[in-house]
Amino acid sequence: MTVPSDPAVRSVRIAATLNERFAAIMRAPLLQSHGLSELELRIGEAQQIYPEIWTHLDEARATLAGRGVSTTAYDAVRATEPKGSLGVSRVELEGYATTWSGHMLGIHDEQVKSAHFNLEGHRRANQAVKALMDAQPEVDWKALERAENAEIAAAGSLGPINPKSLGKWLAILGGAGVAVYAFWYLLIRTPPHDYVGERKARIVDLRAAADQHPCKKSVVESLANELAWDKPPVPSKETRVAYRTTCTDRIATLQAALAAEPCNKTNLAQLEAALVDRDGHADAGMAAHNELDAKCRDNL
Repeated sequence: MTVPSDPAVRSVRIAATLNERFAAIMRAPLLQSHGLSELELRIGEAQQIYPEIWTHLDEARATLAGRGVSTTAYDAVRATEPKGSLGVSRVELEGYATTWSGHMLGIHDEQVKSAHFNLEGHRRANQAVKALMDAQPEVDWKALERAENAEIAAAGSLGPINPKSLGKWLAILGGAGVAVYAFWYLLIRTPPHDYVGERKARIVDLRAAADQHPCKKSVVESLANELAWDKPPVPSKETRVAYRTTCTDRIATLQAALAAEPCNKTNLAQLEAALVDRDGHADAGMAAHNELDAKCRDNL
């Protein structure tokens, strides 16, 4: 069986197959003997595959829309997908001591890295695939899936294509699901991204944003995740604690300045923004505004 010739069907099948592979990456147990390198390989593959899933789904949507086919159901799912989502939403790096003396002295001689895969994104992609399949009722998807499963069983399980073993995969290539994956890998897949360079650039931008808004939890969390995956890695907890301290100091400084000059609107606006960023709601910001507004009127 060959890769579907219809571009909309082909894009849906590629997206579905990549999403299945993404699920396999998430569910695969990490054996102790595999170590950190195995986890990093899985993270790297997930980070590359996940955006490709939505790229092919969007291509299928564009093809169908060009034919006048309604894509309302897909569009509703797509609208819930956060912009810039990746296959791994968070990476944690924690240090620990392997000896009693190291524990007493606070010396961490070992590190444990854990990855939080984008399970919700996988589920959204499944919904998006179904929406595009429902938009093409003329396609016998079940028959296509049965044929693929039969051929996959004959060819072997759907695993990652390692360039070093690509010849072997091509030799046994008989399953349409495997063929779709290989078709994407060889012909459609974009060249590997410079993840290190992109991470360094994101860290610069996120650090600038976190320095300007140290109380903004979403920015600090994003920076902590990127630094935990950087080399040399910085534990996420260390970044969070540092900016939590900076946030507290920033608020204290603004409060002290406003105690001396309660009518300073610039400082008041900055204090309100910092309190909202810290708490996630406007209650403390409004309370500070009302209190200082009253003090300002009393001083007039």
